[in-house]
Amino acid sequence: MELDDYMFVLAVLIVHVNISMSLSRCGPELKCSCVTSPSGTIAMDCKARKVNIRQVCESIAQIYPNVSDLNIARNNIGNFNAEDVNNCRNISSLNMNYNQISSLHSGVFKDFQNILALDLSDNVLDIFNKTAFDPGFFPSTLRILKLFGNFPEDNEIERSFDYPNLTYLQKLEVLEMDGIETDIGLEYENSSVRNLTLSSKGPLGFCSIKEIFPTTFYSLVNVRVLDISSCKIENIYRDAFKNLVSLEILDLSLNRRLGFSSLMNVSYSLQFTNIQFLNYSRVYTTFGVGTIILNRDICYLRNTSLKAIAFDGNKVQMVEKNTFVLFPKHLETIYAQENKFSFGLYLFQFGCLENVLQIDANNQNKMHAPIKYLAEPKSKDDNDRSRDSKCQYMTEESLKTIAKEIPDYHDLHFIRADIIPRLEGRGMKLCVHQRDFLPGIPIQDNIVDAIRTSKKTVVILSKAFIKKQWCIFEFNMARMESIGNRECVNGCLVIVLYENVPTKELPLEIMDWMDNHSYISYTRNPDGQLLFWENLTTAIER
Repeated sequence: MELDDYMFVLAVLIVHVNISMSLSRCGPELKCSCVTSPSGTIAMDCKARKVNIRQVCESIAQIYPNVSDLNIARNNIGNFNAEDVNNCRNISSLNMNYNQISSLHSGVFKDFQNILALDLSDNVLDIFNKTAFDPGFFPSTLRILKLFGNFPEDNEIERSFDYPNLTYLQKLEVLEMDGIETDIGLEYENSSVRNLTLSSKGPLGFCSIKEIFPTTFYSLVNVRVLDISSCKIENIYRDAFKNLVSLEILDLSLNRRLGFSSLMNVSYSLQFTNIQFLNYSRVYTTFGVGTIILNRDICYLRNTSLKAIAFDGNKVQMVEKNTFVLFPKHLETIYAQENKFSFGLYLFQFGCLENVLQIDANNQNKMHAPIKYLAEPKSKDDNDRSRDSKCQYMTEESLKTIAKEIPDYHDLHFIRADIIPRLEGRGMKLCVHQRDFLPGIPIQDNIVDAIRTSKKTVVILSKAFIKKQWCIFEFNMARMESIGNRECVNGCLVIVLYENVPTKELPLEIMDWMDNHSYISYTRNPDGQLLFWENLTTAIER
């Protein structure tokens, strides 16, 4: 066993011992469990232990005064009054999820002066009925409030619904509740809520927002995170998120009837926000024909501050040419798992994703359980949607301008438009990084294998080349192969100086090699190019 193995086992044992020492039985008849933190506060877990809330609170007051977090979910508590919970008034977090609570008595939380988080989700509170529910019962100290799963059983009855007015909770930052087919009131324009979840959550979660209009979330100017996943959304209007100027994270995933039809409208409205992450995963059913991402779908995202985007589980089979050119310039991460990507011209444009550091595209063509077919809505096929758009970035002139702004565009264009066709036209077999490296294999392994199995390595030396870590790695591998390989009598490494690079910017190993070996300088002069191609061909073939 290696030393690292011993260290791993030891670390596991230490963690296990620490957890064991902190756990203890507690509560009425020791039915609950308690975890004591280093600071001395206690988290009491009475979830599904068939305990009485009054007895639990009494035990806290008499024996466990340091309890700060209480989980009393799934105990079929039903309705309770202030006397039942009075002895819990000093706790900071209370979870009463799934307890058949249908109403809250006036003043029930009046003496809770320290509570920061309250979970009343998956109960039977009629929170959307102004005459039956008074949101003023909640303590003003709350920062987190969870109310999802409280949609009434008679939701099929035609009556008006309104979101509860919780704006008096001036410290409330996180709010979770069911999404309904109505606008959020203008009173929320001055709300302190920063994280709003209207998604279907939990076993009783309910969210039914078929369409999102420009007025639906108009008042949410302070919201930074909006989760409307799994809400049965089918259509989103052009200015739907335009007024959400503080928005950083938008989750539209699991709306199986949404498709890419509304993505252009989403993209347009996000220009006016501070968007950082867009989750547009699983907006199609699991089964059905493959889908295509068009330029019009993401064109306006070019004008956003987006850093990460997710397209997982969308059966994406094809991406229109130049779509990668239109991706946001600050984009760093792309999630594209569980799709059906096939060969297309878009594969040659990965170099246009200038700042992307990570692409997660695992589980392509993944098999799914057929039972899902019965649980999902009717499949949506919108591949015949129009490719037209008024987006200013889609014109040929704009695309060329954008492409020229990409740092290594001239290098890539030179390789694809000149190097590859000219050399392969002479019968040479080339291995090009962006085109021929095997997917799923570490980059360094691809590089080493390509160099060792190639007769020559051609380096297109430019300012962009010396700024890329993997390019320097490739050069060093080729340099060592050229030195150590006896078959490289005439040199296995050919350097093409594509543009003048200041000597002070050149890595020492490249500068040393160029001082001691000949290289070929590229010229844009038409007469000089004839000699350049002749010299390059000779250097490779000799």
